[in-house]
Amino acid sequence: MMTCEDVWTPLSPLLYILSQQVLSHNMNRLYKQEKIKHFNFGKKVEMVSHLYFADDMIVFLNGGLRSIQNLKKLFDRYEASSGQRINYDKSEVFCSKHININRQTSIRNNLSCKIGKMPFNYLGAPIFKGRVKDVYFDGLVQKVIQKIQSWKNKFLSFTGKVTLLKAVLNSIPIHTISSTVVSKGVIKNLERLFTSFLWSKDGEKRIHWCSWDRICKPKEEGGLGMRSLTETVNGVQGRLAWNLLQKNSLWSTILNQKYKTNDENIRNNTSLMWKRLQPHYHDLKKDSIWIIGQGMVNMWTDNWMGDIISPQNTSQLTVKDAKDHQQSIENMISISQMESLRSLNIDSNIEDKLIYMGNINGKFTVKDYINKRRGQGNHLSWSDYIWHPAIPYKASGFLWRVFQKAVPVDEQIRKRGFIGPSKCRCCNSGDIETINHLFAKSDLATKVLEHFGNILNKNINASSFEQLWNSWIHNTDMDTQYGYISLCFFGISIWEIWKARCKATFDDIDMNAHVIIKKINNQVTLINTYISPKKPSTNWEDAALGRLNIQKKQVQVKRGTWLRWSHPPPGLTKLNVDGGFKNGQGYVGGLLRDEDGIPKMAFWKKVQVQDSEEAEIEAINIGIEICTSMGAHNFIIESDSPAWMKAYMGKTNSSSKIYKTRKYSQYAAKINQIYREENQPADLLAKTARNCEDAVIQTYKEVPAKVKLRIFQDRIGLHSYRKKIAR
Repeated sequence: MMTCEDVWTPLSPLLYILSQQVLSHNMNRLYKQEKIKHFNFGKKVEMVSHLYFADDMIVFLNGGLRSIQNLKKLFDRYEASSGQRINYDKSEVFCSKHININRQTSIRNNLSCKIGKMPFNYLGAPIFKGRVKDVYFDGLVQKVIQKIQSWKNKFLSFTGKVTLLKAVLNSIPIHTISSTVVSKGVIKNLERLFTSFLWSKDGEKRIHWCSWDRICKPKEEGGLGMRSLTETVNGVQGRLAWNLLQKNSLWSTILNQKYKTNDENIRNNTSLMWKRLQPHYHDLKKDSIWIIGQGMVNMWTDNWMGDIISPQNTSQLTVKDAKDHQQSIENMISISQMESLRSLNIDSNIEDKLIYMGNINGKFTVKDYINKRRGQGNHLSWSDYIWHPAIPYKASGFLWRVFQKAVPVDEQIRKRGFIGPSKCRCCNSGDIETINHLFAKSDLATKVLEHFGNILNKNINASSFEQLWNSWIHNTDMDTQYGYISLCFFGISIWEIWKARCKATFDDIDMNAHVIIKKINNQVTLINTYISPKKPSTNWEDAALGRLNIQKKQVQVKRGTWLRWSHPPPGLTKLNVDGGFKNGQGYVGGLLRDEDGIPKMAFWKKVQVQDSEEAEIEAINIGIEICTSMGAHNFIIESDSPAWMKAYMGKTNSSSKIYKTRKYSQYAAKINQIYREENQPADLLAKTARNCEDAVIQTYKEVPAKVKLRIFQDRIGLHSYRKKIAR
């Protein structure tokens, strides 16, 4: 292998590309004429002569003297004709271990460049052979250390460090992780540096108040929404495995040929990269399906039917060839598989499309893949509020620390082995300083929160911080100005109480509740100028805000329109369906109505799905199955799911459930997307499934009373108002 770099005599981009194409064409011609012999990648593996990376080139060739001499002649002709020079001082030749020293010396003399040794860095990533070692990534680790050192003495807040971690430090290793295999030791070392940066001050080691695993959880699960490097590695390797499954690149072609990717057994002599990719490859193969167009996917080893027919079959038979020669494979597959093959439509104008079943759109994303591997944790209700835009980010970060008990009060310091006297600085009671006492029961907290609580009608009598929090946000609509402002008052109050406590502890500055209240009020007044409430507050709530000198903000009126359900044309029926997802449970419902709006069938059912969009698809599938089982044909389908409609029309990729819907939709006369206001009976039926047993009914008398009322309103053409129509 030889790496070359072009220098001297810069050309315009277009001329440079043309000159490189000429060089590439001449090189390929020499390979075809066997004047340069190929480097052997393995049996039945496509040969690659060279690769371009901007002005860099890698040439793969046999180490024979004749091949080397012909390559040098080609380079000499290129220099003479193009006016460019190859920088042999920066070029290197990497030889196989089977080439002796004398041959290496001959190669070096013929090409006028040095013999390279592994490991070496190329395009920002280490290239090595054999076992991965931590020392290969010293440059990456030093880059992170230098970046952290550059922020030293910058007076960064906790949330400022969180922002830098997310935006800068976490992104530094991504290129290397995407390009090569990084050792687990390096990953742990980098995460150790990240943790130290977050909790240290001016480079000094401090207590790590919260573990890195907890920090890297999603915000709704109590974390800071950062992604650990371990998850990033899994996501990047998943993306590479997905590219390998799609078989649409030179890289994927070579790997599929070299490593026999359908084989789940890993050979000892295989590359480290493939060992890391293989588990992701087989997981994604199970979670994906091919939508057949041209039919060029493998009949046996690709998942195009819902299940792989024969994973160990080495035949290269395509689906198209199998359809054209059905008799030759009739005894090799089941009756149901044969029926699926016969009903398949092959279209030479449509490419086969691989879709990811872990996403409603069928598109593979690193985010979705990581979330699927990680699983869903417990949702913490307080996380929905502390990151609300109404609260300044620095106050949100501190509230997170309070909920995670990551605040250095005396109680928490004692738990870490530092025993000493303790007295709350915010009151005269002499109580031990704890989180609950400092923020819920101390004299300072009581005075500050009582001042705002009395005006905002908040109950502050609580024995713990969490109880105080729940009492404060109880029955508060965060879409109103009152909800915004009351949440803002609480968050800033806790933050200012902590600042006053620290000044009293370390600077011996007396705490004054009136001064703190004034600071809080000024900050909230400033924040109020930037908020835009979505809903109006009540008169009482507006009056309470007025007593705090908070200017009333008007709710912006959005344009809207009146909508109603439309009857099907004479002789046709209409199936309306809807689905939802709440607290880990999916539910669906729907009804079939005739031209007079009278129900012929209605259903509601609980389903096992991952989200609301998947529930919408299940509602359509179940509705069509029930209708066809009743003998209904040529009916109109209506759903208020825009994601499903885009996927069905082929504007995006789609999941296997959409594929299933397409098969059923042959019974439909038309498929419409409507607004929720036009789909209210189906919505009510779906919600019925939350508290009732699954049911399919065929008489109007069995329809729930609240649904009957909405059906009657649809029959007489009663309109519903929609506040805003998407443009």
